[in-house]
Amino acid sequence: MKNKLLIISIMLITFSVSSQDKNAKTEFKVDGICELCKEQIESVALKTKGVKTANWNMETHILSLVINEKKTNLDKIKKAISKIEAYQCPMKCEGNKTYSDKDTRCPVCEMGLLKSEHVAHKKHNH
Repeated sequence: MKNKLLIISIMLITFSVSSQDKNAKTEFKVDGICELCKEQIESVALKTKGVKTANWNMETHILSLVINEKKTNLDKIKKAISKIEAYQCPMKCEGNKTYSDKDTRCPVCEMGLLKSEHVAHKKHNH
């Protein structure tokens, strides 16, 4: 009888350990200055396999994530975010407004867009 109780106890402990949540909350700083930054940062993070939620705070520049640590890690997420690019009109018709699609044309002068020279977008310092 004692052996049966011992085996059942070990099975229950093993089951509870294996069923624990694999998700972890984490956060790190990501530079950016505009709504486009927010959209792109969150979108790229969410497209990274293993990222469950992503929320970038424009005031604090903190990207808060819930990730499955068995599927991803911070290095993979940071690498994906570092590839974000922004484009803007060379004539600055709309000031520092940026776009995510390089094939977009300026809605004011219809010129093709160039990579943004915005300090925050230059290397998209993420």
